[in-house]
Amino acid sequence: MNDVAEVDAVKEERLQKIWEGDKLGRRADADYLIRFLTRRIEERGEQRKEKSYVLNIDSQWGGGKTFFLDHFASHLKEEGYVVARVNAWEDDYVEDPLISVMAAIEAEMGSLLEESEPLRSAWKEVRKYAGPIVSAYAVGSGKFVSGPIQKFTGVNPFEVVQVWRKTRKQKQQASETIIDRFVQVKSEVGGFKEAFSIFLKKLDKKKKVPFYILVDEMDRCRPPYAIALLERVKHLFNIDNVVFVFATDTEQLSHSIGAVYGAEFASRKYLHRFFDLTYKFPKPSVEVFVDHLLEINPISKESFKTPEDEEVTSFCIGCFKDFNLSLRDIEQCVDTLHNVTTGWVGQSKPLEGVVMLPLIVAHHLRINIHHPWGDGLLELFEPVMMGNKINGMGWRVAPPISKENEQTPLQKSETSCWDLFAAYINLSVLHPSGLSQRDIAGLSHPIKDWERSIINQLSSEYHAGKYTRSQDYMVRSYPDVIASAGRLGKA
Repeated sequence: MNDVAEVDAVKEERLQKIWEGDKLGRRADADYLIRFLTRRIEERGEQRKEKSYVLNIDSQWGGGKTFFLDHFASHLKEEGYVVARVNAWEDDYVEDPLISVMAAIEAEMGSLLEESEPLRSAWKEVRKYAGPIVSAYAVGSGKFVSGPIQKFTGVNPFEVVQVWRKTRKQKQQASETIIDRFVQVKSEVGGFKEAFSIFLKKLDKKKKVPFYILVDEMDRCRPPYAIALLERVKHLFNIDNVVFVFATDTEQLSHSIGAVYGAEFASRKYLHRFFDLTYKFPKPSVEVFVDHLLEINPISKESFKTPEDEEVTSFCIGCFKDFNLSLRDIEQCVDTLHNVTTGWVGQSKPLEGVVMLPLIVAHHLRINIHHPWGDGLLELFEPVMMGNKINGMGWRVAPPISKENEQTPLQKSETSCWDLFAAYINLSVLHPSGLSQRDIAGLSHPIKDWERSIINQLSSEYHAGKYTRSQDYMVRSYPDVIASAGRLGKA
């Protein structure tokens, strides 16, 4: 009993290591789905049904689908299952997705095939039946990628099509040959499924079943390829002890299918033909999502200054919530911020977060951040900000500072990143002589660190209170810095 408990403890320790960094709580989803899929396969066997299953994991962009599949695969392997991974977007240059699935299985089997002659022979049988299926698809579609097809089939589709360039009689003979080939393929589909079943029975002696095939990036690949992949799974892999798990943004995938079949096509209903059930991931909160992003792309406090030395993560969360951004928008803004701070290394002063982050958001929302500094710039923000502020920052800024009211305090309360940004812009356009001559020690309210840094920064650019244009405010270079960083991105 103690030995069992010790083994369980070691296994749990390994699983915890696998799920390190799981900010979205996906470990609980993995635990449940393994239990569910195992039992559902058993239930189908008890009901004398095919013990196969196709599960769709539905989550919008930013829901952590790829993170989940990566760690789910490792979790399953730790439990003793064989797991093949297919990236539909990376593989959609291949005309027939069966090649991609077969290659993924073969890559995963690797050492098992080398170590076991019976298993290796069984897999060769599977490949033998896959060949005519792939070749027939290539000839029927008129599209050829001879390298991958010939690798898995032994047939060069270009040679097959050459017969169509001969005489009428030869063409008739070729037509009969092609028809005969398709008839043969129908029987070989059955052969493929039987060979794969035998292969799995031999695998069962070495590994646990079911055999898992995880498919990612379906919603990013070419729509015809996505449709072909679903069709292949439906007709070829409804085999005992095979489980497919697709991770998709189902709404986006349905739009892609609609682009092929037409806007009036019932894409959702069509997808239901292929998926036994859909498991929906909940949309992560802004707090959890930003925390996750900044763990992947950390922002140094040495390069990014926040008011009152607030944590960068909480400051960014408040700002993004103030601007009511979607998760996709937030990810892109964090990516730009990361690029900006990376390119800022070596500068004498850190970036002022209360200016930089709103400008990044504005740039992302296509607001002209190169507009002249001051009220005109703030006015451009107003249509975006009005009605969106949710007071998440924990600050309160009084009316804009002016010549008549230079001692307006910054008080701790609840306000928005927008208010901090507006206060900074208003302060930065004051005549510098008034700033350089302020008696900071004599103010009636405590000067906040961020306010002191603004005053010092602005006044240091001037000599004896005299305005010169030879040195401009550092923050006024931010729009150009953001524009440069914004040119970086994934192809």
